[in-house]
Amino acid sequence: MPSWVKASDASLTAGTPEPLPAARPPGAHPDALIFTGRTWPLFGRVLLVRLCQYQYIVVPTPWVNTSFYRWSVHHIALPNGKPVGFAGKPGDIWYVFILLALCALAGNIHWSLQLLALPLMALFEWMIMRWFFANLIWSGRLAPLQFTGGFWPLLGWMALTALA
Repeated sequence: MPSWVKASDASLTAGTPEPLPAARPPGAHPDALIFTGRTWPLFGRVLLVRLCQYQYIVVPTPWVNTSFYRWSVHHIALPNGKPVGFAGKPGDIWYVFILLALCALAGNIHWSLQLLALPLMALFEWMIMRWFFANLIWSGRLAPLQFTGGFWPLLGWMALTALA
């Protein structure tokens, strides 16, 4: 095949998924990231994440969230057509996912407990974002991405969301 290369010449990072066909919608900007996932699989995965994080099913939260991130990233088409993947593992920061789920669970006991736990929840969300971006992988990556957003702005947005 004309597009094949020798395995010794390939520069793919271990764990990088196969590229998805990047069907760009008409009129999409050529430098735009495109989500290629389908609606119902996305809905099912979001529902599972929410059930685990905000209901009484706390233990599988690290595995469910990591699986969701991996599936979502696999369905992102980069402008250059290169595949992108997610290398994070549930065991990396399992305790953060569990603590976040327990804080959210406190809101089921009484809404005021969730408001009191809001700073902790913002801290855990901030830690998860930093972990997520550091674990994005693609071929030709020179250095890991870093999430440079701050804790205080995130806490402010979460407080506004809670008030809404």
